[in-house]
Amino acid sequence: MVSYVKENHGDWDKWLYKFRFAINNAGHETTKNTPSELALRRTLKGPLERLIHHQPVTPTHPSYSLVERNHQLNEESTKHSRD
Repeated sequence: MVSYVKENHGDWDKWLYKFRFAINNAGHETTKNTPSELALRRTLKGPLERLIHHQPVTPTHPSYSLVERNHQLNEESTKHSRD
């Protein structure tokens, strides 16, 4: 959270639900699974993925960049959770 919030400490609490989602979907080095996979036996879908009923989204789909960014953020959180 510190690296994301940086010097803007006034509104960090607004982002807590996003951090929680990222942590629950981040794979852990020891278990090779995410907490959601261990507790719920499934991967959680993000807000954008729940809005889009057909998967996978193709690059020509209007929401592709948003879904792709969501996946990138998830991968970044996984990477940083291992550091």
